[in-house]
Amino acid sequence: MAQSPIQSLFDTPKAESEEEKKKKAEEIQKKNNPFLHNKTVSMDKGVGAYRVSLDNMGDSIEKHYYHFQKFFTKHEDTSFGIHSEELLKLKDVFDASVSSSFHGQIGSKTSALQQQISGYLTQIGQLSKSLFPMVREIRLMDERLELYKKSFSDKKEDSEARQNEIALKSTWIEVVEQGMQNPNSVYSMATKLGFVTLPDLFFGVNPQGKTIEEQQKNLTRALAAIEKEQAFNTKVRDVLTKKLVQYYTWKDKTWNEMRHTYKFRIKNLKQHHNVVLLYVSWLKPYMTALKALQMKGDINSPDLISAFETSKLELELLAVVKKGKKYRACVLVRCTIVTRPELSYTQGGGKQVLHSGQIDIKIEPYVATQEDIDYYKKYTEKEHFTYYSGTDVDMIGDIDAMLKSLGTDVEEYLREAETGERKEKKKEEEKELGILDPFKGLVDSFKMFWPEKLWPEKGESKKETFAEEKEKKDFEEIASAKAWLTYDVFKKSNGMMTL
Repeated sequence: MAQSPIQSLFDTPKAESEEEKKKKAEEIQKKNNPFLHNKTVSMDKGVGAYRVSLDNMGDSIEKHYYHFQKFFTKHEDTSFGIHSEELLKLKDVFDASVSSSFHGQIGSKTSALQQQISGYLTQIGQLSKSLFPMVREIRLMDERLELYKKSFSDKKEDSEARQNEIALKSTWIEVVEQGMQNPNSVYSMATKLGFVTLPDLFFGVNPQGKTIEEQQKNLTRALAAIEKEQAFNTKVRDVLTKKLVQYYTWKDKTWNEMRHTYKFRIKNLKQHHNVVLLYVSWLKPYMTALKALQMKGDINSPDLISAFETSKLELELLAVVKKGKKYRACVLVRCTIVTRPELSYTQGGGKQVLHSGQIDIKIEPYVATQEDIDYYKKYTEKEHFTYYSGTDVDMIGDIDAMLKSLGTDVEEYLREAETGERKEKKKEEEKELGILDPFKGLVDSFKMFWPEKLWPEKGESKKETFAEEKEKKDFEEIASAKAWLTYDVFKKSNGMMTL
């Protein structure tokens, strides 16, 4: 049924789930991230980025990368470079033409790592598959134990204890006595002449007690009272006594057995789970090494010719030159390198690849928040492991998701196996509707008609907003100056003309 406009205004907006909030924040971050959209700050010597292109097929290009690495890690005792507060290598991908010796050398290393990873993934898959029946068995035991625990009560008229006792008696008749298939079961004897009341009596006698021993003592008193009243014939009383004694003996034995078996099962589950985590910890270094050796595989790149001995590298180095309360002044160095790799043999017979060729350098100043930096770092790591189909492959994340898919109660089983204590579940109290809640909903509904700037975040004042704007403006000047200094020093270090 559709709501009226007036009713929708007074309704409190529906709260977003944590997953929806996270997804929304990620979309906003992707849309506004300065590194993804090249939102550089304005510079005194220009706008955008400082570019340098070097082409020397006979000289090594490694020195240029290490120039920036040393430049941003200035020691206090030296005058060369800029001392950055944080230096991050965000991007390190490469590719090679299929006929090059460099491609063959990387391929042999990759093949060896793939075999190791395949073995570990097989072991993890087998262990993970065996977790599901273990968890299912523990859940069934947990359900049965819950019936046992709730059936104990020292109150004479306890409806919850009686309901759980009836559930256990039904289980005993169906499982132990095999229901109607057994002619001597409670249900089958009820079809015989003179024993019609047997099921009612069997389910109606529920002696109270906090333990099995107390229930058995009270059972003796209850049967003696029935015999004293002589309300039923002797055959019915004898059969009822036999069935109740058998049932409470079964309950005593299975209660003790199930408690010990349950403890053993959760300990076994914990051990099984730890083995899976152990294999995952062994897998992570191999996955990291494989990701580092993973070639980009862009066959359409004009820089790579299959018949030539060529390779292409993409590097990004982010230097956080100054940190503020909210913003960070950053200098991002992007290097695109097209080289001719050459294999040189060492005295011990080992192979070493030397790169020489063309390098294009972009030096870009940015002002970003720590969230922007963290997102871009995560984005570049994720981009490295994306195949042609566009599918993101995250083996470790998939394994963690599989373990979490077992259910939240599994985490409680693991905690119980470790600590030996069971955490009691608390009932959530329903929040009562306050007298001002409809008006709060009205205010929240009208917020959509005003610009967001008129609704400052909680705890945020105009003074803080002004301070952040001033900090951002000051950091733009710092980032611009540091980017120009990086560009100027690099050109001078390589004997180039400077302004």
